[in-house]
Amino acid sequence: MKLQFVKSVASIAAVALLSVSNPLTSVAGTVKGNEKSTVVNEQADVKYAGANESAYLFRVEFSNPSAQKFSLIIKNEEGLVVYNEKFSDANFDKTFQLPYDGTDIQPTFIIRTQNGDIKRSFYVSRKVVENFQVTKL
Repeated sequence: MKLQFVKSVASIAAVALLSVSNPLTSVAGTVKGNEKSTVVNEQADVKYAGANESAYLFRVEFSNPSAQKFSLIIKNEEGLVVYNEKFSDANFDKTFQLPYDGTDIQPTFIIRTQNGDIKRSFYVSRKVVENFQVTKL
């Protein structure tokens, strides 16, 4: 009986040793550089930043902690691409000038990554108000 117990323990130890030292055994994990994170709306902020005589100003901020490549695309009211550049900044922050030609504009800002798009659309109209001051002489 003692001999049978020793053979059983030896067999279990041999199986355990083979499964631990087997070069075909793999451990699952993340390969560095292949991390993919989902893009969420809170990572992007596009704000109307004012205007001057010749342009409307928009500030675009994008928190991109993994520094993955992304495209910033700006389309006009007709859906035509007026700007398209690729970036990989971890903390993107840039102000864009869209030309003022006397008409209202409807720009759409798209931040495109491998994992999805974030869109922000605006409607901007310019109304000029003249104030007159009359002084009696």
